[in-house]
Amino acid sequence: MNILSWIRSSLAKPHLSLQAPPSAWTRLDLGILLVCLLLALSIRSKSADHGLSFDETWILAGANGFGSDCLDIPSNVLIHSEVSPTALENARSAQSVFVNRVPFHPPLHSLTLWCWRNVFGESPWVASMYSVFWSVLAIGFVFAAVRLQFGTTPATCVALVLALSPVQIQLGTEVRGYGMLTGLMAIAIWQMIRIERFGPTIQRIWWLGLSLTPLPLIHYLAATPCVAIGLWGLWSLKGNFRWHWLAATSCAAAVILGSTLPFISSDIKLTQTIDLYFVKNNTIIDKCITSLALTIKLLFFVSPSHRLYWSILLIVNALLMIVGLWRNRSLGIWIALLMTPIATMLLVDVLRETNQSAMTRYAAAASACAASGPILASFAIHRWLGLGQTLLLLTLSLLELDSPRDIGSPQFHAMSTKFSPIIASLPKETPVVSASSTGYPAYYCRALLLEWNRLPGFLPRNIMSLEQPTAESVQSLAAATPERRFWLIKPGITPSESTRIEWIQARFPSAKLIPPVHTLPPGHQGIQPEPPMEMMLLELNE
Repeated sequence: MNILSWIRSSLAKPHLSLQAPPSAWTRLDLGILLVCLLLALSIRSKSADHGLSFDETWILAGANGFGSDCLDIPSNVLIHSEVSPTALENARSAQSVFVNRVPFHPPLHSLTLWCWRNVFGESPWVASMYSVFWSVLAIGFVFAAVRLQFGTTPATCVALVLALSPVQIQLGTEVRGYGMLTGLMAIAIWQMIRIERFGPTIQRIWWLGLSLTPLPLIHYLAATPCVAIGLWGLWSLKGNFRWHWLAATSCAAAVILGSTLPFISSDIKLTQTIDLYFVKNNTIIDKCITSLALTIKLLFFVSPSHRLYWSILLIVNALLMIVGLWRNRSLGIWIALLMTPIATMLLVDVLRETNQSAMTRYAAAASACAASGPILASFAIHRWLGLGQTLLLLTLSLLELDSPRDIGSPQFHAMSTKFSPIIASLPKETPVVSASSTGYPAYYCRALLLEWNRLPGFLPRNIMSLEQPTAESVQSLAAATPERRFWLIKPGITPSESTRIEWIQARFPSAKLIPPVHTLPPGHQGIQPEPPMEMMLLELNE
């Protein structure tokens, strides 16, 4: 048989078809699942022990009921900071966590993280392990769903890729809502597959409908897969079951809207003031390409180096999913739940002329498994193609397994690691001042103060967010310590010593520089570039 004949025969019949519902779990099934879960748990447990990014620190403060209070530092005012917003001993009530939440983040993850930390402790590793719990749980439910629909071999392939995927590992170990969102979405998918395989019952319909309730309470973008599931129910269910589905999803929607309406309006207003990524290209095609670039990077890779590399992978996987869906309509659930959040975010970018597709990391989580669509589509075309696709993704995952964390803002941890011991070399009375400018450098300066406020031994200290020095602010700095010295941190590295002196004299005419000057090179330069930082010690003259 020549190659063309083999291709025709392969396309003539499906290789991934609905089977009779599997019998009870065998020892082999349980053994494979246990290996996949232990593999995922061991890798994630190690990755959970990482320096928290600013985003994660912010979430920790939110889980203590501080919300964004810790960032609301008044300008040009010296503050005697004594309370660490991330320390468990300073945690406020659960009601405060709900009311004083972190902007753009509905309160469910913060509330449950508050409970988790109160039971298991306050260390960053413990907080990260909360996401690990949900991430590993998601792999178990995805394995069960794929096994129920297509058998053990495809389920094993999907579970292994999920266990080793660098993006899924980082999403599943961040102190944020990604892991929880992944786990709850996987449970919903498993319930959908059960209804498709064994038929609907009133109990199954209500369980699935109500299980959608917590998803948008973790992140707003999760509403898009919920809509996809709602449409699936209206299309698939008939007669009396459809009315029960409408009732169940209506109850879920009522709870979601009742819980989030107090926050939505304020969050929408904030998006208009902090759009981070404006697209410079003018055409819609260019905007879509830019957004898809971020999509594929955050779904499959941590930090791919070649545009051609991920562009080819994107095209190949898109073609595989199209052909696979043509061969087997049962793949529609997996592909729809992956593509609906991504397509929604791309549409928002095109309409608003922004490039917020960094948010597709939530799409990766909400889909429960970005790799499931391509792998199952490959199996639908041919068994060997499915195994080959799995081997390719596993190889790519292993090559990037030790890559640096590239989700969130790791620069702040590097700042605290380098600058904190230097600051500690002087008495705690010496103020720490962040010289903010405009835009994100100013945001980073405040974030750095938050990073320090959570480090053991840093507090209590005098801190100040300085925009433009005034006579009062300089006088308060001089009076804070007998040495009349203060640490100054500013974004950017001054090109020469003379330029630095000019910069200082323009703001502090009566100050002199105490060398040396400590610098930190630029942080990660991806979708959210991080500027270099400079720290110096200044002494005010009489």
